[in-house]
Amino acid sequence: MEGWDARWFLKRYWGGWHSPRHWTIYTEDSLIYLLQRTGFEILERNYLLSPTFWLQSLHHWVQEKWGIAFLVKRLDTKFFPALLMASAFDAFQRMVRGKTSNFRVVSQKRSPM
Repeated sequence: MEGWDARWFLKRYWGGWHSPRHWTIYTEDSLIYLLQRTGFEILERNYLLSPTFWLQSLHHWVQEKWGIAFLVKRLDTKFFPALLMASAFDAFQRMVRGKTSNFRVVSQKRSPM
């Protein structure tokens, strides 16, 4: 939820909505809070590149707004130039903001004392 793609496309086109896998979307703070409150120790946390979120978001937006078949086909993860550009943009976002829309936490249950 921290990336530009989520902020720009969240209400309708965001590629991060993956049903049925992503029923609940967390921010970094809410996920860390939930894990710690339920007895987990945070071992690692980082933001990952998600060029597919960008491509899916743009694909949905272009398809609905303009319906330009040629452009819609190019906004696909199988089209290497688009994947490369989306990866570069997400890497730039992470470099500038330190965040993307894909957050990973590695945690383990604290052992009882």
